[in-house]
Amino acid sequence: MASSSSVLRLYREMLRNAAKFEGKRRRKFILCWVAP
Repeated sequence: MASSSSVLRLYREMLRNAAKFEGKRRRKFILCWVAP
């Protein structure tokens, strides 16, 4: 079983990647709305 610290680090990395991807998608979505 992995230690809690490594799990937390992995989880935080996953969250950051998800946020980055979400931000990229949202920016594209907003650009489509503002300048179609």
